[in-house]
Amino acid sequence: MELFIVFLSCMSVSFLVFAFITHHTFRHKLKMPATKLYILMYIVFIGFKILLSHLWYLDLINLSISEFLNLCFNIFYFYLFYLLVNDSFYKSCLVYVFQLQYAGILYWISSLVISKYVKLFSVKYYIFVTLIELSLFLITIIPIRVFLDNIVIPALEINNTKIWKLVVFSQLAFFIVKFLTITYIGMESRFSLFYLPIQIFLFIEFFILYYIQFQFIKKVNSNLTLERNSLYIKNQLDLQKDQYEKLSTYICETRVLRHDLKHHITIMKSCIEHEKYNELKKYLHEYEHSLCYNFNKDFCKNFAINCLLNHYINISNRNNIDMNICVDLPNNISVLDSDLCIIFGNCIENAIEASIDLDENKFINVNTKTHSNMIIITIDNSYNGILKKKNDMFLSSKRDFKYEGIGISSVLQIIKKYDGIIKFNHDNNKFEVSIIIHKNKI
Repeated sequence: MELFIVFLSCMSVSFLVFAFITHHTFRHKLKMPATKLYILMYIVFIGFKILLSHLWYLDLINLSISEFLNLCFNIFYFYLFYLLVNDSFYKSCLVYVFQLQYAGILYWISSLVISKYVKLFSVKYYIFVTLIELSLFLITIIPIRVFLDNIVIPALEINNTKIWKLVVFSQLAFFIVKFLTITYIGMESRFSLFYLPIQIFLFIEFFILYYIQFQFIKKVNSNLTLERNSLYIKNQLDLQKDQYEKLSTYICETRVLRHDLKHHITIMKSCIEHEKYNELKKYLHEYEHSLCYNFNKDFCKNFAINCLLNHYINISNRNNIDMNICVDLPNNISVLDSDLCIIFGNCIENAIEASIDLDENKFINVNTKTHSNMIIITIDNSYNGILKKKNDMFLSSKRDFKYEGIGISSVLQIIKKYDGIIKFNHDNNKFEVSIIIHKNKI
């Protein structure tokens, strides 16, 4: 009974490592209350360890089978962990492998230090291993927390599936190699002092490798952000070019009208003198139509958004898309114009891409209003009924995979910046995105 209690204490330290890293990393993303979650995970963890130790002491399994069962349990335990955390599979996997390796290294260093002084798997063995393991955890808890706060958690905010796949697969490959290496080492060799420097090296390598990988994630995302910003600047230049062309056309038309005004007055004056009122009426009607020019419409009081809407309605008209706009936005608002342009630009651009290749019934409806301290944006459009989706994120139909999901990711970051929410709805022929952001949150 005494052996059983100290064994549970030793295993509980490993679970403490799991609970600390999980809670510190995903505390705002748990799908159930933290207390209930950790009680559930602890019962499952300790239950398996008790079963495994019972089989071991009854000589029903050998070391290799024990290692294999541990591997199978960790796969199951990770899947359970993933189901209880509201984040992507790859992020959850990397954090789980991180805590698994960290807890494993603490246990093996503790075991190696004490193995030469007490009998393996005895009561004293588990007591001293528990004390050393807990001491190592308390010594390293501050650097681990700093590492999580400054390296891991900022990297987890990055939403790029391709980067996370690359990092997770490389880390899993390294973990499997270490696992297979340890599996083929005999019990006596594992607890020899010769093995201690190897574990210390693995402990140092563990942090270096994760540091490099998380820095790699941040660097790649930084490059993608620069590319995204360059695309945004290009889009702004296109808008300015479009506005300049319209202004130039307007100036040229105005010059022509001013030049021809004298002739028009002469003709109208002649019609009046000869009492040809029907001809005058017809002439005035024709002249009125000749004065119509395609310049900016006033969709809202916000200048930047008004220019953006004019740009996209011209694109829609050229592609025979029926675009209806009802936007009520004041000029002075506590949301950055650049942020609003990214939200409207990406959503409308995706709507155009979804509608442009349809044969009929092509439409886009843009509705925006302010209520209290909120801006409510609703954009719905026609589409072909086929959606691209990854990790609960809808993707545009852009052909260039390099920028796949970047636009939506930018929108999500801005919505988070203003403590907002986004919701997607769709049926067979209509896709709708609804966004709420708070005007006083920056």
